Amino acid sequence: MLQLNLDVLKEDCPLDTESYQLINYYNLNKKESLEILSIRNHSLIRSRMVKSNLISKEDHLNFVSTLYKKNVGYWALKKDNEIIGSISLVDYDKTDCSFVGGNFILPRLIGTGFGVFINYLMHYVAFELVKCKKIKAIVKTDNINAVRVNKLFGAETLDDNSSNKENINEYLSLEFSANGWYNYNKKVIRKLIKYVL
Repeated sequence: MLQLNLDVLKEDCPLDTESYQLINYYNLNKKESLEILSIRNHSLIRSRMVKSNLISKEDHLNFVSTLYKKNVGYWALKKDNEIIGSISLVDYDKTDCSFVGGNFILPRLIGTGFGVFINYLMHYVAFELVKCKKIKAIVKTDNINAVRVNKLFGAETLDDNSSNKENINEYLSLEFSANGWYNYNKKVIRKLIKYVL
């Protein structure tokens, strides 16, 4: 049985690739923190998110200052010294040892295949480092790139859509399992990542 490691949620995450880093939001300096906010607030990114409201600078900085006290993980993906994306694991559920996962990338990377890499990192952190049993996700049905990438990672579509009953056709509720991660043939995904990077 895998031993859950919630401490990872508060740390930077080691990666095998030398030019990429996953830095915990809590460890970003103010300038970097505002860079991640700028990407998240960009209209192309917000329009693809379930919570698409603009976030103020003050609200973001207050939010980051409280992260260390919660069982959540937010990481900025940096290449060389540029922030190019983000992954998150939130809403920890003890009953099934799951998190809700999410990610976003720089607008200029949308449609380049880079979403495969950022998704791979989210799964890697959740299943290899934190060692949770499931990742759940809610994706807008019109976010075709995200739907395709999630299917590539073996997403199972759930029927309930309980979090958005009034907009049931607007969202897909998805789930990924640790068993699926360990048994899934990652050869195709690694080939795509190598091509993208």
